[in-house]
Amino acid sequence: MAGPGRLASIVLLAVALLSPAVLADATTEPKAVSLPATPAVLALKAIGWQSLEYSRSNIWASVSSRIVLHEVPAAALERRPLFDAEAVAGEALTPAGGRLLLLQAENQAASNRERLSSWFDPSANTLLQRCRVAYGRSDSRAQCYLYEDAAVWRERRERGGNGGPDEPEWVQGGAKTAAVPDWPVSSRVELARPAAIPADAGLTSPMLLLPLASAAPLEQTGDSQTVFVHTDHDFYRVTLRLKGRETIDVEYRLTAADGAIRKVVGQARTLVVALEAHAVGAARDEFTLLGMSGSLQLLLDPATRVPLAIRGNAPWIGQTELRLDGASLVE
Repeated sequence: MAGPGRLASIVLLAVALLSPAVLADATTEPKAVSLPATPAVLALKAIGWQSLEYSRSNIWASVSSRIVLHEVPAAALERRPLFDAEAVAGEALTPAGGRLLLLQAENQAASNRERLSSWFDPSANTLLQRCRVAYGRSDSRAQCYLYEDAAVWRERRERGGNGGPDEPEWVQGGAKTAAVPDWPVSSRVELARPAAIPADAGLTSPMLLLPLASAAPLEQTGDSQTVFVHTDHDFYRVTLRLKGRETIDVEYRLTAADGAIRKVVGQARTLVVALEAHAVGAARDEFTLLGMSGSLQLLLDPATRVPLAIRGNAPWIGQTELRLDGASLVE
């Protein structure tokens, strides 16, 4: 099975071959503002969108990525069969409020697929749990993280002869969840939270930077928002900084809150938000978003806050970008 790195490389190779040209005309604006390190409560209304779709295909590969957000009751958080109480020494973070933000993503490249889920507590601005389940031709595996005040538990599972069904049911309480199969545990380890991260600072994931950027009140060039991000192995301090504006070609399907669908084709003036990532301590891996690294940028629609493009460097390819194929808005 292709691992996460190989899957990302396949996705990016196809994207790079299909990316349209960009018309750059960044402008500058005065009065930059550095926003508080703790962002405002993250809610769907503040984010503006509920789902994003990116897809590209050519004679070599077909790739797709779909990201969906749900607001769910805190009681919907299901930890079983993960992290048995007797196997985890500490106490997991519990929801501070009554509602959680559940981010789900499904990525596919050729015959390889992965499902991601991140359970985020908007009241405390921190992750509670996240998982990735990867399915391949020859083997499948799951990797989940459980967050505590001073540590993160990582649990890995691999499909075995008695590992249960390959594709567990995703629907719970009306929302799709990246249910993790009850496969045998291959490893479980406790990762210490770096002392350099303030005790009151929440943690987020790379994929959650998409809704966080959309919700951040970045209006003037230089405006910024800083968050702490946990990747598979490392911790990063990431600053979302508005670099200016840029015009790009767009072609995507937009579903309004009332269900009306329209095709958007032409040029769009976008907000260029740079993701400035700095490792907290020694990092094992480079910071990536959807497999891209280096000078990462999100190009947001100023009105809907939808990420119309995601830009970065791909291995063996260099600078490339992923363009939006479809999005749905919230009221």
